[in-house]
Amino acid sequence: MVAEDTREALRTLASETLQVAARDGRWSDAHHSLTSPRAIHIDGAVIALVDIEITEHKLADVALREARAALQGHFTDQTAQLYTAKALQTALRKTQAVLRQRFFTQTAELEQSRLDIKKQERTRR
Repeated sequence: MVAEDTREALRTLASETLQVAARDGRWSDAHHSLTSPRAIHIDGAVIALVDIEITEHKLADVALREARAALQGHFTDQTAQLYTAKALQTALRKTQAVLRQRFFTQTAELEQSRLDIKKQERTRR
């Protein structure tokens, strides 16, 4: 991997710092830079392995990614629950409107029946 990165640095004329894993699982920074006594001609590349322990940083990065994924899952779940709650609220409002209309219709019918009964009672007398 380091050789590939060095070839890429030579191709693009870019210097970069990479994070490389040691065999024991520790991580370190490796810096690629180009050497040239003249601005036009590149003589070679220098790879500096900087002995900076970044294993804790890598572990923290993994933990952060896992926490972010979990948070995204919670966000997705809560969004779905919100849409469900809004759909239920809309259905409830429609049901309330239907029941309100039935109530007014039945109240009017009941009042009409009461008036009809009174009228029949007067007619019988």
